[in-house]
Amino acid sequence: MNFYYFSFAGVPASKDPKLQNDIKELQHRIARMERALTLDGKMAIAGNKLFTSNGKASVYEKTKVTCQEAHGSIAAPRNLNENKAIQKIVQYYNSYAYLGVIESNEPGKFNFWNGDPLNFTNWYKNEPSGQGTEKCVEIYSDGTWNDKMCNNYRLVVCEF
Repeated sequence: MNFYYFSFAGVPASKDPKLQNDIKELQHRIARMERALTLDGKMAIAGNKLFTSNGKASVYEKTKVTCQEAHGSIAAPRNLNENKAIQKIVQYYNSYAYLGVIESNEPGKFNFWNGDPLNFTNWYKNEPSGQGTEKCVEIYSDGTWNDKMCNNYRLVVCEF
């Protein structure tokens, strides 16, 4: 017995572009949540991004690997709402976290971990201050940023 499903537009569901787009979006959102749940921790959503932590602390490079193994990336806020979502997780665990922001080859100039230029920053007063020596960036519980050496243990926060 064959079943045919029709969309509200009266065409077969497989030929309805809006319905197919909606299904694709739902599949993407479910897959993102499944990946995030592998970390088994606190979550926060901002826009199309989901941020989560496993509650563990690690050095910067290990944080990147942990997030990649979960099919995500280290949290890198690109606007105030994303920064606030990460801040909620940091406050929940009462621990600073590394961000996916690193110092470029030019001392004092920072960019996202993938090389994209920063389009948003939230530096703490008089930061960044460790030009050339503090290549990583951490987020404080008040949501502000500080440049930091990469070998300190900070909360793992990933984005999906």
